[in-house]
Amino acid sequence: MMKPRIEKKLSKRLAKILSNVRGFTDKDVWIDSDLELFPRHYASRNKVALTPKQKRQNYEQRVSVNNMPSIVGGVDYWGEGEDWNSVFDAATQMLIWSMFEIEPFDEKTCKGGFPIINIKLTGKNVVSLARAYACKVKQSQKAGAA
Repeated sequence: MMKPRIEKKLSKRLAKILSNVRGFTDKDVWIDSDLELFPRHYASRNKVALTPKQKRQNYEQRVSVNNMPSIVGGVDYWGEGEDWNSVFDAATQMLIWSMFEIEPFDEKTCKGGFPIINIKLTGKNVVSLARAYACKVKQSQKAGAA
């Protein structure tokens, strides 16, 4: 789990790096400026203490990040809302499937077919993978245009 303010900084950086990649263009990335505040819990006058869940909700309410670069979240064919992700989450999932080797799928046991991740996906590593992927996409676009 990453702190929201760090995820926001990484999302901004990844949005700039992957701006020429399909799915991460300026049309696809939007700024989530909605701040949804939940009601705060207070102890009552007759000295009833807050439950641990209420304390945790009060603590989490203090953590808020406005203007988070996000992807998806529009409406689908039926007009129902789709889930949205921060650019960091979406880029991490995309890079896992595009930059790592995929293990072979065994049809007898129905196992395999997932990427073999050999590094820890920290913010620094995700940014370096994104740079490598953006260069790879740019080179393939130049080769396709030539």
